[in-house]
Amino acid sequence: MGRQVRFFLDQCDHQNLLEFVEQAGFLALPELVSTGMRPNAVKPTEYRLTEQVGRYFFYLLPKGFTLGDVAYSPCTDFPHLSKMVADESPVIEFTPSERVGNSLREGRIYFCLPIHDPRHDAGLKAYNLLQRHMRKWKRADKYRVHVGPHTAETCRAGQVQLLGNRYTATE
Repeated sequence: MGRQVRFFLDQCDHQNLLEFVEQAGFLALPELVSTGMRPNAVKPTEYRLTEQVGRYFFYLLPKGFTLGDVAYSPCTDFPHLSKMVADESPVIEFTPSERVGNSLREGRIYFCLPIHDPRHDAGLKAYNLLQRHMRKWKRADKYRVHVGPHTAETCRAGQVQLLGNRYTATE
């Protein structure tokens, strides 16, 4: 069963979170690579997110794991591409909040490695490190989506609106 933390992060909070995960030893990996190629792992602050085939996220590889621990499988719709197999890899999906005009869409971190995988406990420990960091932030109304500190300030000032999967909030 997967675990997730949903959040709203403007560019300032996004950068701060990437710096935190980088200091914790995480590396960033793309969801898609050319078939037959190994992914290029980079520091999270150096990763440049591009929309790939309708998706807008990347993966965090925790400290202590290598590229040999991750699995990619050919895409059925795009045979020239291979896709990260997250439920067979000790990675954490990172979907940033997307900016749309003066609004932010909800982002999330997500961990789904099965409990029977011998790497599960180490991967879960890394996920919990991120979760504990984000749980210090305020939450947006009854849905309890975490809001980065700078994002909360700009929302209260009316400079940004939060667009969740289930609601719209301005504070």
